[in-house]
Formats: sequence, C-alpha cells, structure tokens
Amino acid sequence: MKKILTSLLVLFSLTVNSQVIDWDNFDTNIADSMLLVEMNKFRDSLGLSTFVYSQSLHDNLSTYTTDQMVKERKTHHPNKTHLLEKTNLEMKKELISKLNLKLAEWKIKLFGPYEVCVGAFVQLHGEGGLRYHSKTYNQLAKNLIKHWCTSKPHYKTLTDPFGDMSSGQKTLFSVGSASIQIGKCGYSGYDSIYATFQMYKVYEF
Repeated sequence: MKKILTSLLVLFSLTVNSQVIDWDNFDTNIADSMLLVEMNKFRDSLGLSTFVYSQSLHDNLSTYTTDQMVKERKTHHPNKTHLLEKTNLEMKKELISKLNLKLAEWKIKLFGPYEVCVGAFVQLHGEGGLRYHSKTYNQLAKNLIKHWCTSKPHYKTLTDPFGDMSSGQKTLFSVGSASIQIGKCGYSGYDSIYATFQMYKVYEF
C-alpha cells in the first residue's frame, strides 16, 4: 500500500519548476500542477502526509470554484452541494482503480471537502503585486501557500494531520487538487489571480 501511494505522488516532472510565467499566456495546467507539488513539499517539510492527486476532484470542484470566483470577481467559497454526490462517486471509482482494489474487498468513505481559496492582485503590466514576486510557476505556488499561512484558519486547514477519525475509523490517505486562474478584481477591473485548493480524507469502514 505504501509503495502504491508513493508512486501516486510522483505526478509532475521537476523540469517545470523553473519555467518562467508568461502572464499574457498563463498556463493553468502547469500552475495547478505546481501548486499541488509545492503544497506536498510544504506538508512534507512539516512531517505531515502528502496529498494524492485526484483528476475527478480537480475537474468537478477545484475548477468550478475558481470559475465562480472569476465570474463573480471576488474571493469566496461558492456552494458546491449540487456537485458533491457526483464528485464523490467519481472519486471513489478513480481511487479504487488507481489502488487496484476491488469494491467487494475495500470499502472507502470520503470526508470533505476542505477548501482554502484566495484572490490576489496580479498587476500584469508594470512592477509590483504577485507578478513582480512570482517569476516562475513554482514561485507563484510558494507565494500562494505563504499567503494562506498568514491566515490562522487557512493554516490550520493546510496543516491538518489527516490522522485517525474521531469515530475510530482510520484514514488511509488524503486527496488534494488545485486550480489557479486569472480574472478581474471587483469593479476596479484590476487583474487578479484566483486560487483554490481542495482536500478530502479517505478512510475505511
């Protein structure tokens, strides 16, 4: 099991670490990948478990959240109740397939989603803002995590040990997914980066 989970965490090539951001042609796929990679490095540095990537979580909840923030031009947690049943079903199928487990032998439950989100001034032209301090995608990811860590509730969520459940059910592992998009900020029209990170606990029963 441990070897399987370790292999699942090797998600993205390290060659993108130093890739310079072209802010006029922002690559959301690279940005999303690097945020997960840097989040796992951050948790690993604290001796915490890292996140297994879920494509279904990314496609159903992560991108939806940032889509809504960009659409409404504000940082918030949009209601995702209507998406949870579909997301949970797809995630279970995906994870069981990745782990090569049989449903009859393994029963898993998902506990979540936990979520952190942020909207930050980018200033695409000229100096200053997030653009000035984030030349590469991994720098951007690190700066977003650093920003979340300044908030006690966000920091508490990101550093949750994801250990045993209070009911006694043991957590097998945790799942994570990120989404980053560029949009406008409020009525000012300033460019802004919107980022979200979703987490689930996966446990057996």
